Amino acid sequence: MERLEFSSGAKYSAIEGAIHINRYLIAKDLCKGKRVLDAACGEGYGSFLLSKWGAKAVDGIDISEEAIQNAKANFKQENLTFHQGSVEEMGKFPSRNYDLIISLETIEHLSNPEKMLQEFRRLIKPDGIIIISCPNDYYYYPEESMGNPYHLKKYTFDEFKSMTESILGQNAEFYLGTPVDGFINKKFRNFDIGNQSQDYMFQYKSNHKSLLIPQDHQIDESNCSYFLGIWGCTDGLLEETAVIYAKSMDARESLFDWEINNFKTKIFELENKICEYKSQLKDLLLKNSELKKENEQLHLKLEAVQVENDYIKNSLSEKTNDKVKQLEEELNNIYKSNGFKMLLKYYKLRDKFFSIRSKLTRLRGEG
Repeated sequence: MERLEFSSGAKYSAIEGAIHINRYLIAKDLCKGKRVLDAACGEGYGSFLLSKWGAKAVDGIDISEEAIQNAKANFKQENLTFHQGSVEEMGKFPSRNYDLIISLETIEHLSNPEKMLQEFRRLIKPDGIIIISCPNDYYYYPEESMGNPYHLKKYTFDEFKSMTESILGQNAEFYLGTPVDGFINKKFRNFDIGNQSQDYMFQYKSNHKSLLIPQDHQIDESNCSYFLGIWGCTDGLLEETAVIYAKSMDARESLFDWEINNFKTKIFELENKICEYKSQLKDLLLKNSELKKENEQLHLKLEAVQVENDYIKNSLSEKTNDKVKQLEEELNNIYKSNGFKMLLKYYKLRDKFFSIRSKLTRLRGEG
């Protein structure tokens, strides 16, 4: 699940509540009395928890306007403020402003996560703490061609570690997020959870009467659910944390069963996407066919216009030639006429007269 929803129609999911709260739980003892930035806060449940766990002030920021509107509507605390904006551009916040910055399951959504990490360096105080987590998508989607449709990149643990340390430094502690299994002595109560919404997860109880025994199988970066890195001095406040919930024996599915159901849900979503894309492709092919027909019609019209243009040119050329011949004949007739001959004789006599007059004028001047 990409984002926990807290609207009235969102059904309660214990497993989603557990995995989302557990990521924030690691900051419970670190946030007390601190100024905190929750980068990519979604609908604000984690920011709300941090404010309840004793943070002095919490700023939650998310790119989704809808998520921020829901956060403001559902989680109201005096020390809690929500902002709509990109975690890659947080110029609205002053430098060296936060004691603790937390960003969970964010970098896989970013085209340039380095910009976010550089912003964290600018915003964190010199002795501050930064907590970042990243899903282990290669476990859920082992094939290179497969992936979460909402994620821009899949990270191995080494890729996550290398990228974050290149900007935040190599003084980090790393944790692996993984499911738990076991048993609990649950006090008997009859109650109905069928109509509970996701905010039912806030009815948690803190229990320090649990034992963590060694696991009987290897847990490493290849088979965990997510990676989590912490930069800064934690003063020994960090311990392995867990969020658990009780199950009936009938409902006690294995991790493998849960993953199969999770895959089935994702496959169903992908199949719906494929059907949607096929429909869009069909529309595009139909549109392309229509455009081809329109293009052919335009070519035919262009050819018709070209033929008409050639005809007009030829017609004009013939008319021009006929007109030139007519004018030449008229001119020849003029040259042959008696009037034109008399006119030529007149021009000769006129020229001779002007010549004689010019000579007489010159002689008189000399006398």
